[in-house]
Amino acid sequence: MTAGERRSTFLRARRRGLVVAFAGLLAGAPALASPEGGATPRADGPCLAFPAGEDAAFLLEAGGGPPRARVLDVDGREAAPPAVETTPAGALRLVARGLLPGHYRLVMDTGAEADAARRATPFAVLPPGIPREPAAGTAIAADAALSWLVARPGAPLDGVREAIQLARRAGIRLLRDRIAWEEVEPRPGEYRWGRYDAVATACREAGIDVYQIFHASPSWSRADRDSKRMPDDLRAAYRFARAAAERFRGRVVAWEPWNEPDIPVFSTDPADQVAAFQKAAYLGFKAGDPGAAVLMVSLAHPPGPFVEGFLENETGPFLDAYNYHTYEGLDGLPHYIENGVQFGLLERDRAPGPGYAALAALAAALGEAKAPRRLEALPAGAAGWLFSRGDGREAAALWAREEAPVTLPAGLEARDMYGRSLGAGPGGALVLGSKVTYAVGRPDAFAAWRPGEAPRPGSIAPAPFSLAPVVLRFVFPADCAEKPKEAWRVPADGALAGQLQVYNFSGEPFRGNLRIEPEPGLAAEPAEAAVRVGPHGLETVEVRLRWEAAGPPVRRARAFALAEGGQGSRSSAALVRIVGP
Repeated sequence: MTAGERRSTFLRARRRGLVVAFAGLLAGAPALASPEGGATPRADGPCLAFPAGEDAAFLLEAGGGPPRARVLDVDGREAAPPAVETTPAGALRLVARGLLPGHYRLVMDTGAEADAARRATPFAVLPPGIPREPAAGTAIAADAALSWLVARPGAPLDGVREAIQLARRAGIRLLRDRIAWEEVEPRPGEYRWGRYDAVATACREAGIDVYQIFHASPSWSRADRDSKRMPDDLRAAYRFARAAAERFRGRVVAWEPWNEPDIPVFSTDPADQVAAFQKAAYLGFKAGDPGAAVLMVSLAHPPGPFVEGFLENETGPFLDAYNYHTYEGLDGLPHYIENGVQFGLLERDRAPGPGYAALAALAAALGEAKAPRRLEALPAGAAGWLFSRGDGREAAALWAREEAPVTLPAGLEARDMYGRSLGAGPGGALVLGSKVTYAVGRPDAFAAWRPGEAPRPGSIAPAPFSLAPVVLRFVFPADCAEKPKEAWRVPADGALAGQLQVYNFSGEPFRGNLRIEPEPGLAAEPAEAAVRVGPHGLETVEVRLRWEAAGPPVRRARAFALAEGGQGSRSSAALVRIVGP
C-alpha cells in the first residue's frame, strides 16, 4: 500500500487472531501557506494536535502589529477568537481556549478574504480518553511510510519524531513503514540500513511498534532488470529477509514481503511466482527473527484469481496473517480527497487533517477495539458493532445510510465522530446518520441492542506436508505470462517449455524425488525426476508442459518433492495455471 492508501485490514491467522485497522497517516496535500509579509503561526508545543484540556497555543515567528485571527471548526463555523498574548521573551502568542474536540483552522486575516483558506493553519483538538500509553494489543494503527515520506538520508529526525508524536497523541501504537530493497542492498550482500535504522530506533524509543514492508526487486536480481517481477534467484529474497529480520529484531514486530502484487502497478508476475517468493521470504524472516510476524503479501482486490492461485500453491504455513487492503467508500467520514482517492490523515508539513481528528476520536471511543460483535436489535436502517475497550467498558460504533432514530439506553454516553459529547433528547432519542456515532458505557447497558457473539477463530485443517525448507518454482518465458488470468499461456506450437527450480533453504542437503502432476488435457515431461540440492542451494530441472486438444480451458500442473526415506514427507507444492494457445 502506498502513502496514498487510507486503510487496510489484516487478520492474523491461526495462533494470532487479531484484526488491525490501518489509516494512512501521511498525505501529499497542497501546502497551506502563511500570508505574505504577515506573522507565521506555529504550534507552541511538539505538534499541531492539542490534547483535551490544554489550550491550543501558537507562536508567531514574524513580527508586525497585533494580528487579527479567527478559528474555524470543521464545518466552517467560527469559534471564539483566540487571545493575543506576549511571552516573557516578547514574542506574540495566540491562544484558543475552551475548544471542543475536533478539527480546526487558524485563519490569519489580512483583508484578502479569498485567500483565507490558503493562509489557514490546520490543527486538531483531541478528545478525552486517549490513553497516554496505548495498549500494545490495540487494533488501531496507521500506515505512515515514515522512512520514505519524512526521513531524509543523513538529515535530522525532527520531522520523524513529530510524526511519531502525532501518532502517539492519536492513540496509535503500530505504524507501517517502508524499505526500498535496492537502496538498502545496492549490491548483493552489501547492506546500507541508513534512515531505516534511524526511524526504527526512533519509533522504538517512543514506544511505537513498526510493521515493515519491502517490494520491488533490485535491478541486480534480474537479468531483465524488471523490478515488478520476483528475483531470478529466490535466495536473494531469503538472504535479504534474514538480514533485515536480524538487523531489526526487537524494533520491527511484523514483516510484509510485497505490496499488492495482484495488480500490475506493483507486479506483473502471476500468482504462482509470488507464492514462491512468499515462501522464500517467510523462511528468511523466521531465520532472522523467529518471533516476528510475517504477513501474506497484501491484496488490492477482493478474493479472486490471484488469491486463489496464491493459496493453491500451499502458502498457508508460510504466513501468519491474511492481508487485504480495502478501498470501499466510507460514507460521511471526513477524509482528504484527491482525484477521487483519499491520500491520508495529515496535510503537508504534518498538519492534522479532519481524518486525523476522527481517528483520534475512534481511538478514544473504542480503546483496544477487541472482540467485535454485531448489534442485532437496532432500528431499521441502522447498523452497528460493539467492541471491548479493554478497561471494563464497551463501545458501539453506530451509523445509518439514511437518518434513523434510535433510543440511547440509560448509562451510555454518545459521542460524534470527533469525540464531542452528544446530548440525547427526551427518552434518550438520537438520530443516526452516515457519520458515525459512538456510544460508550458498561457492558450490560447494551443488552437492549442484543449484541451477537464475537467471531470465533475457525479451525484450519492440517497441511499434508510439514513447513519444509524446500521450495519449488516453475519458471517460464516472461512473454508467456497472463497476469489478468494469473496464468501462463502455451505458445502456438502447443508446448510450454521452462524450468522447475528446487531451492533448499536449510543447512542440510536435500535428497528426494520430484513429481509433476498435470490435470487432464495437459501432459508434463518429465513426470518424475530425482533431485539433490546442497545446503542453501538451487537445482533446476528442464520441464515441458504440452497442451492437448481435449480438456478444460484452464489447466493446472502441480509439482512437489518427496524426501528420500522421509516416510512420505513432502515439500509444499508449486502449482501453475495454464491457458491454451
